[in-house]
Amino acid sequence: MDEMDKDFWNDAYRQGPSSVEVADQFLDSEIGDLEPGTALDLGCGSGTNALKLAEHGWSVIGVDWAEHAIELATKGAIDRDLDATFVVGDITEWQPPHGFDLVISTYALPGGDESRRALQTAVAALAQGGTLIVAEWDRSMSKVWGFGKDELL
Repeated sequence: MDEMDKDFWNDAYRQGPSSVEVADQFLDSEIGDLEPGTALDLGCGSGTNALKLAEHGWSVIGVDWAEHAIELATKGAIDRDLDATFVVGDITEWQPPHGFDLVISTYALPGGDESRRALQTAVAALAQGGTLIVAEWDRSMSKVWGFGKDELL
């Protein structure tokens, strides 16, 4: 885990969580036909999608390496009395405690080889017959968003 990146995200969540959180616009339609069960949100940030899943009846665990984001997500779950637990962890190394019916990762892949490891975590976390949803940035948007050419790999 790169401490500089971790510090960047912690600072971003302290300064304005709504400016860094990207809610998945397609999540509702993707889960519409699924029976609620257990869900894992890898790179959950402050919990926007995880809390949405919990509101729909899912029992959710969210994982993110930014401690401040996890604090915000935990507070959101407590304030709304939702079945969601949040854990500080690196999604490239974190080990799931069991298989999940649904695993999501939205705009959270770290890039390069670390993305492959994060996706391996996601696949390892799927229960047999489970559903994996990954939404990610489009590399063609690198210049528009000001990312370096290797940041969206």
